[in-house]
Formats: sequence, structure tokens, C-alpha cells
Amino acid sequence: MFDIESAYQRALTFEVISFDIFDTVLLRKVLNPTDIFQVLSETHAEFGSDFKKRRELSEKLSRIKNKQKYGNYEVTFSDIYAEIGMKSSNEFEVEKKFIQRNSEIYDLITRLRLAGKTIIFITDIYFSSDEIEMLLEEAGVAKPDHLFVSSELKLSKGIGDIYPHVLKQLKIAGRQILHIGDNEHSDVKMAKQYGIASILYPEKRGRVIARKKHLTNLAKYDIYGSIISGILANDSEFEMQRKEDYWRNLGFGVAGPLYAGFLSWLDEQFEKDKIECSLFVSRDGYLVKKYYDLYFGKVKTQYFYQSRKVVGQLLAEFDFDMYIANLMRQNRISLNEALDSFELFEINNIPESDFVRRNGRKYVDQKSIQKNLPKFLKENQEAIRNFYKERNYTYFSYLEETIDKSKKTAFIDVGWHGTQQKQTSLLTAMPFTGYVLALHPWAADPSNIRGYVYDANHMNEGFHTIHQSIEVFELLFSAPDNSLLGLNRTTEGFVPYFVNDDEFANLHREIVLQIDRGIGEFLKEIMPLISNFNRRLPSNVALAMAHETLFFPEDIDLEILGKHTHNPNPGKGKAITLIPEISIRGHRTTHIFWRVGYLKKLQKNTNFIASHLLLFIEYLKIWKNIGFRRGLEILTRRLKRQIKKLASKYRKGEPV
Repeated sequence: MFDIESAYQRALTFEVISFDIFDTVLLRKVLNPTDIFQVLSETHAEFGSDFKKRRELSEKLSRIKNKQKYGNYEVTFSDIYAEIGMKSSNEFEVEKKFIQRNSEIYDLITRLRLAGKTIIFITDIYFSSDEIEMLLEEAGVAKPDHLFVSSELKLSKGIGDIYPHVLKQLKIAGRQILHIGDNEHSDVKMAKQYGIASILYPEKRGRVIARKKHLTNLAKYDIYGSIISGILANDSEFEMQRKEDYWRNLGFGVAGPLYAGFLSWLDEQFEKDKIECSLFVSRDGYLVKKYYDLYFGKVKTQYFYQSRKVVGQLLAEFDFDMYIANLMRQNRISLNEALDSFELFEINNIPESDFVRRNGRKYVDQKSIQKNLPKFLKENQEAIRNFYKERNYTYFSYLEETIDKSKKTAFIDVGWHGTQQKQTSLLTAMPFTGYVLALHPWAADPSNIRGYVYDANHMNEGFHTIHQSIEVFELLFSAPDNSLLGLNRTTEGFVPYFVNDDEFANLHREIVLQIDRGIGEFLKEIMPLISNFNRRLPSNVALAMAHETLFFPEDIDLEILGKHTHNPNPGKGKAITLIPEISIRGHRTTHIFWRVGYLKKLQKNTNFIASHLLLFIEYLKIWKNIGFRRGLEILTRRLKRQIKKLASKYRKGEPV
């Protein structure tokens, strides 16, 4: 196991420290180095869709020809492109764009320089030394004291003949130099043949892939997948998966790709539909607006204060039946909680009524409540309207002054049913064009709303991913503020006020800020890379990391994401946990993984036999749904993991 501090201490005993460059000092923002060739196909039409294959073949052929002519396999850019039959190439410019320094190796080099060590770089590559220096400069890495490049020397680490050349040039013995690189053959085995000590640096992307194997599959079927995987694999915080970085990593690795795709799609749709201005609905549209303005900003945008709670209050005056439907649509909360979320307990006769006293603890979705609640609300219709009258006047004024009916306006929301857009159109007599992350096929009026992942006109597997836990996606598309309760009019304009729940609000704010940090850092990496692509990021690729997190969670997901609470209901609604509820709600196979995760935590509070009996019952449920073979694979994998943990504890003398 590579340890940076141990490598530093060992390096202090040598005079010269040598480093491999690619995948050690420098990292590419693609999972596989040759995927750079596919990027050229995406950004330069003249290269054609088959350029990657032609480029790989040309390099092989030019190496064979050089071996026959000069006795070595080392080639230059000129050799390769002469074989392709092209005079020039944009490949080096793409390489510059996709290169970054490896932070942990950079820090090691910096410390060794301060310790007075001589730093040299040795690389097997077709670039010239001048091009290597430009790449190092682009990545923010200072030039080494000496640079040895195979394409110029016609010597290589792979063959091993470059090592005696280095020793001769530096006038040192093998025992005076330590070499660090990622290739076991070139950087370790061949170096040792010439008496040079070496340290195998485990490839950074390999360490992440060992934990998140699906990154390899993601990279195989789309160049966007390779870029996303490369960015994730290169990120130190994402690699370490510390609990304190969990929400940032969720933003970086799960929400980041989704935002990149959604934003690019929005820009494309705005241009296609000739949108003149856009309303980003509060909370759901907070981060979307922030990053649309930062990376695109071609259309005038406005953060539009709205919530189901506020619209519900307006509907009490204009369409009381729809107001009732809004109140009754709340999920998994009692009648008391539903009425309180719409502040109806502040109307004197409602909390004391016989209907509320008898049914207050019953859930809103129970048949008896669904049947009798509309009648009860209509009996109190006048009192409810009077209660909302002043705040409704303020909000209606806000609508009148905010929305420019002379311009073609977009309505941006996270999506699901299209209810908010429909209700806002009803209240303002304004035909918005809606754009959402996803729109359920049973949406209220799907004709003028489009979804990035799916909508009524293009359903796909993304539906199952989002439906796995809608609450998780609502958290990823949220704002630091709590739920909007209404607006006050002051001399400075309209000022929002929110649900007053300090403990929940402070926790929610901190989580959203961490998710925002992760999204921002991911977009900063990917947006410059894909700005010239001739097609947008496919929604299935953008959604892939979310799919893996929800369907195949790691222990850290079970522990942190699974325990988090979220309020899917308007106003002061009850906060619920994101994951356990879906286990109860659907009983689909994938939910059992989350249930098993929770049962594992019971081991801390119950005896060994009882907790493992519960686990065994859950695995039987998996077998029932997905078959014996798959169930046995899952159980075997988990048992192996458990045995390794027990063996490790035993070796350390810890109680098992």
C-alpha cells in the first residue's frame, strides 16, 4: 500500500528523486489515455467518428516501422500523423486542456525540493521535451532539474535502456537515485535491473475504480462517461470518502454530472425555442440558476419566489377545489400536520372542531380523511379565504410586477408533475414553456413541459432511477433557505419569509452549501472540457452516478444519506427520512439493499445472533425477488467482507 509520508521519508535517503510523468505527476481528465482521441472526434468534425481507431492503429504501425528502420519503437507526433496522412493535429491542444497535476505527488515533489533533493522526470511518450514542459506549465508543475523523454532519446523505460543513460548523464550510481512511477514493469522491474531503487505508485484512478467499479463501464460506452469517470477518479476528496466530506462528494460525484447535462440541455432548449426570459422557481431552481448564469447566461434569468404553500394560499381565493387538492396531496403526514403546514390551526374554530379532534392523528391519505376533509374545508371556506386575504394580495402584486407577459418566458423547475407551472399559468393567464429535470408521464398538462431525463414523450430507464427516491433528487436541487411561506412588501421591494425551524433549517443549509461546493467544483472541471462538443451530455450518462448510489449504495451512503431527513410537503410539513420510506413504500428489490444496510447497524445494539438472523431474513427476500444465483453472489460478497474485517481484528488482537 502506497503511503505518501513513507515515500517522503524513504526519498530523503537518496540524492536524486526520479518521477514518471503521465499517471504519476500528471493526470488526464479521461479514464483511459486513448479516450483523448475520441475527444478530437467530438470537437473536430474533420477527424471523423472513427478517428480513435485510426489514431491507435497509426501509432502501432509507426512504432513497427521505426523498429525496422532504427532498431527502436520510439516515435514522435510527426511519425504518427504521417502514418495517418494528416499534416497537422489539434491533439496537443486537447491534451493541454485535459491535463492536471496530481496533487499528492505535486506536494511530495514540493517537499523534496525544499529538502534540497534533485528532481528529474523520465517518461515514455511521443511528445517532445518542449511539449512536455508546456504541459507541466499548464498544470502548474515547475520544470524538473532534468527531463528525459523517450521520443527524443530513442530510449525507453519499457526496454530499460533509458536508465543507464540517465545515470551516465547525471554522473551518479544507481544507489543514489530513487524512481517513483505507476507501471510495475517500466518503473519498477526495469529500474531495479540497473540498481535503481523504486516505489510503485498505485495509479490514482485504479484506487477509485477498485471501490467504484462501475466507472469502468461508464467510460466504455460514451466519451462523456470517460470524462466524468476521469474527473471523479482524479479528485482526492472523492477518493478518500471521508464522512466529513460526504455531502460535498455527493454534490461532486452524483449531482455534478446531472447539473452539467441539465444546464447544457437548458441552453440548447432556450436557443431552439427562442426564449427571451426565464423564471427559475425558488429552492428547486436556486442552484440551476446560479450555474446557468455562470456558464451560459444568454437568456435573462430571474429567481422566482414560489412554493406549493404560497400557490395553495392563492388558490383558496381563485379555485378552492384546487386548494383542497394541494392540501390533500401531502405525503405520509397526519391531518394535524397537514392543516398546520397550511397554517390553518391559526384560524380559531378549526383546531377545536370535532372533525379535527376525532381524526387529527390519522394520515391524510386514509380513505376516511380523503372522503370527509373536502367537506370540512368547504364548510370553513370563508374563514380560510379571509385568513389568507392580505398575504394573497401581496403575492398577487408580486406576480403582476415580476412576470413580463410580452416576452416568451421559460418556467424552470425540478419537475415531476408540472403542477406549479400549471397553477402559475392559471393565476397569471401566462402560457409558459416549461423545462424540468424530469416529468412523470401522468403529469397534469405535459403538452408544454419538456424533461431532460424523461417526459411523456420520451420515457426511459431514468424514470426508475429518479423514482427510486424522488426525495434525494429534491435535496440535490434545493436551496440553503427553508420552505417559502410568503412575501412581505417593503420600501426595498418584496422580501421572502421562510418556515421558522432553526434546528432543521441550519442543518439543511449546511448540507446544501456542501452539495453546492461539490457541484461547483465538478462544473469548474467539466464545463471547459465539453464546451466545444458537437452533442450534449446524454441524460443516461449524467444520471449514471445517481443510479449507482441509489441502487448499489456503499456503507457510507447507508450511514449518512439513509439517515438524512427531507420535507417533501409544503409549509411546515413533517420531515421524513429519504431512504427508509421508499423501502416501505415500494418493496422493490433494490430497496432491500438499503434495508440490509440499516439492519447492519443494529449489530451495535443487539447481540450477534439476533442481528445476523435479521440480515439472513432480508437476504431471503433478495433471493425471492432476483433469484438464487444473484442472491448467493450478493451474500457471498458480503460474507467475504465480514470475514476480512473479523480476521483483521483478530490479527490486531481486538475483540471479535
